[in-house]
Amino acid sequence: MSIIPFLAIGFFGLVLFLVIRMARRQMELSNQIRQRLGFIKVEPVDPALVERLKALLDTKRGQVRVSQVYRREHGSYTLYDCRVRHGHDSDSNDECSVMVGRGWQLPSLKLAPQFGGEGKAWGWLNRLALMAIKEGGFEQVALSDQPEFAKKYVALSRTPLDVARQVPSEVWRELAALPVQLFLQGQGDTIMFSDLDTLTRRIPKDRETAETEALRQTIDYAARLNSIFERCRTGVVNESVMQTVEPMSR
Repeated sequence: MSIIPFLAIGFFGLVLFLVIRMARRQMELSNQIRQRLGFIKVEPVDPALVERLKALLDTKRGQVRVSQVYRREHGSYTLYDCRVRHGHDSDSNDECSVMVGRGWQLPSLKLAPQFGGEGKAWGWLNRLALMAIKEGGFEQVALSDQPEFAKKYVALSRTPLDVARQVPSEVWRELAALPVQLFLQGQGDTIMFSDLDTLTRRIPKDRETAETEALRQTIDYAARLNSIFERCRTGVVNESVMQTVEPMSR
């Protein structure tokens, strides 16, 4: 009887074991990095956070699933590092930064960076990108009085008139002055964001250094965004996600 099938089974079993072991080590490293930077793992996932993301995202496209949630308190806002999956039959499990601000009252808002520079090719690319993000009833917001912002971003909203009424002009100027371009979606007291540089940044071989630097940048972006969007703050504070959630013992 040939032993080849048994050798093949043993080989694939060994490969599976090594993959699982590597994944666990990476998870442990990620936990350690986040703990050093002041994040607390939240288990189980806070239902109030899930409901906020359902309201923020287009839930008609399918369920919203949130996992691997870490929370960092900042007094006037809470920063979450988590993974979000949404959409029908979506295999994506995107790493996201989510902020919940005390007393924020943002209209529906989505920011998309303008790509590239001059020329027809970049113009076509930006038009195609705009078509892709005009989903879920979003319309472009006219901001003809904000030329610097228009050079870096396209603003969209499900309620563009509310954006014009509720978002002060200083918000657009300060967003345009940020040293990075952000993908950002917000509504109510919640925003979700990531920076354009992460798509093109060369990742160093040292995973720990890369992940630590990325999280430090996220913390910095969150502080800047809080300073910007506090102009949209109201006197009403929703405390549902601000409650202290005790992490499960590990």
